[in-house]
Amino acid sequence: MRTIFCYISPLFLLFSVCAFNWTANLNDVASALKQGDSNRMSKYFDNLVEISLNDKSHSYSKSQAELVIRDFFSSNTVTDFQIVYKGNSAGMEYCMGKLHTQHGEFRTSFSLKYRGDRKLIQEISFDGGDHESFP
Repeated sequence: MRTIFCYISPLFLLFSVCAFNWTANLNDVASALKQGDSNRMSKYFDNLVEISLNDKSHSYSKSQAELVIRDFFSSNTVTDFQIVYKGNSAGMEYCMGKLHTQHGEFRTSFSLKYRGDRKLIQEISFDGGDHESFP
C-alpha cells in the first residue's frame, strides 16, 4: 500500500502543476505581451475572443485570434509592456497598461474570466500607435 502511494503521489503532484499552468493570471498575460509572444498568449484565449484594434472590433475563434495577434505583433515590434492598473469585478480580472512598439504606444487592456476551473482571456484591446500599422 505504501509503495502504491509513493508512485501515485508524484503523479498527482505533476498533474496538479500541469493543470495549474493552463490557467491564466494577469502577470502571465502581461509577460507574453511584453515579449510580443502570440503563441504564449493564445494558450490563455477562451474559445471566442473579442479583439479591438482602435476603432475595429471583432470576435474571433481561438485559432483566428492567435493569427490576428501574431499579425499585430509582426507589424508592431514590441519593446515593452507596463501595467498601469489591475482590478477585478464580478468574477472578472482586468488589466490596463501601455504597450510600447516601434509604431508608438498602445493603450492596452484585457480581461480574464473563469470558464469552469480555468481563467481565460475574454477580450483584448489596443488603442493608439500608428493607425497605419494594423494588419
